[in-house]
Amino acid sequence: MKNDDIFRFFGRLAITRNSSKSIKETLFFAGRTTEPEIFIGKYVIGSFIFGIVLSLFLNWWSEFFTPFYWFVNSIVFLQPIVVFVILLLICEILSFLSLGILIYVFIQLNIETRTKAVEAVLPDFLMYVSSNVSSGMPLDQSIWYAAKPEFGLLSEEVKKSMKKAFSGQPLDDSLDLLSHSFKSDLFNRTMLLIKQSIATGSEISEVLDRTAKDTRESLSLRKEIESSLVLYEIFVIFAAAFGTPFLFAVSTKLVTILEKVFTRIPSTTPTDFYAMVSPSSTPVLTSGEFFWFTMGVLLITSFFSSLIMGVIKTGSKNQGFKFFPILFIVSLLVYNVVLLLLDLLFTNML
Repeated sequence: MKNDDIFRFFGRLAITRNSSKSIKETLFFAGRTTEPEIFIGKYVIGSFIFGIVLSLFLNWWSEFFTPFYWFVNSIVFLQPIVVFVILLLICEILSFLSLGILIYVFIQLNIETRTKAVEAVLPDFLMYVSSNVSSGMPLDQSIWYAAKPEFGLLSEEVKKSMKKAFSGQPLDDSLDLLSHSFKSDLFNRTMLLIKQSIATGSEISEVLDRTAKDTRESLSLRKEIESSLVLYEIFVIFAAAFGTPFLFAVSTKLVTILEKVFTRIPSTTPTDFYAMVSPSSTPVLTSGEFFWFTMGVLLITSFFSSLIMGVIKTGSKNQGFKFFPILFIVSLLVYNVVLLLLDLLFTNML
């Protein structure tokens, strides 16, 4: 069996026929021509292998596996091999989820990148088509000759569709095929308007001119809205990348200091009042536990802040995934720098 046959076999086991159609459409919008069964098969096999490698690494890493082993045995006593099987199952689940999310984000970003690229050149393309129609060309030839190389993806899809029109396919069907090449409401409405103009016998050139003008105004309005929301974007960036890690660094240092101070307080005291206000043991929340809590909060804050930035900046939360790694890394740097400065400040005080 060839590699593609292996991937196709596992892909067919993983998805239904209806799911296959939906995935195929999504991949088509992203510019991918891979069969959905092969695509899903690669995802399933890749996730499975990654889960095995991750579980073997964590099993080898004694600093992780030993606490994990004792945690499981605190609930129910199990042999080490059974604990490893549990770890393997957890790693497989995490592998499928994480890789699935990454693939989904990558595909959605590709779809929106293609959509933006088409919408940006659509007004100029319509003006070219209108000029060709005004010079006496038929509509199909006008669309063909308007597909200039500088229009990139739009030119490629236009030529694919018009070749079928030249080979005998009705122009309406070719326009339908063209409209489904991109996941863009603006582009789909434009193609629908052209089809309606053909059906009603309207002046195609005038319709194209007005559509190009309206499209350009719509894109210009989007840019103005983005510019007016820059202040909100700055506020989100400051809160996620600077404000939150700064406050958590101060809180981490405070917990660390209190943890050391509490260990030096004697358990017995001479007065009843001091006994009431003085703790007899260290805090329930240790500095190590608070550190991992802080990492989780910074991760979640960076994630949702990136989604908010995507909505503010582009109107799509999917575009916010691009900002997530940057926000999280910057927040970690700020957290560690502030913590280091506080350590230097309080070195001689403890």
